[in-house]
Amino acid sequence: MDSSVVSAIGISFHRWYREREFVNAIGQPRPLKLLGPSPSVEALVRRERPSIPAVTVAREMLRLRLVRRVRSGFCVPTGMHALISRMHPYIAEHLAHSVMRLLSTVQYNARTNAGGGTLIERYAHVPNLKRSQLQAFREFSNQQGEALIDTTNDWLESHRRLRSNKERKSNIEAGLHVFAYLGKSRIVQMRRKS
Repeated sequence: MDSSVVSAIGISFHRWYREREFVNAIGQPRPLKLLGPSPSVEALVRRERPSIPAVTVAREMLRLRLVRRVRSGFCVPTGMHALISRMHPYIAEHLAHSVMRLLSTVQYNARTNAGGGTLIERYAHVPNLKRSQLQAFREFSNQQGEALIDTTNDWLESHRRLRSNKERKSNIEAGLHVFAYLGKSRIVQMRRKS
């Protein structure tokens, strides 16, 4: 798989939460038909031209509980972001592309002269976070990461080119990837002296 499937799902969620035709009067995602012409989940996905049929992606979104049925034939997203909570080919695709993008950024930065031409590639780390702060770290990193991703996503969406065949050569894929991590426990087991 290429990155077009996961990207199409993410962009579909972005549109569903932000574009006027897909939100109700209080700004919540309107229920959409799963399949069929616009407005539907399938049509949202189809706009992004994934490498597999949009109808297949829409059905898989329901199966993965990224969307849920609210009334006969209509669905809403289960959250603002597409989070797949079990192993699936979409997760493998996401992981592979994440690693490739990180390596590409590191290589690009190594070839670029120091200065404004580099891409951000940083991390924050401590080797000894208190276990009592684990949940606070999860909440803090999720909150800050969501804010950064949402702001960046809005910026990227507002600067996209409309799709056309003659402009395709002048387009470039761009994005920002954020994740938190936890290392293995550093508890050292003491051996009893005999």
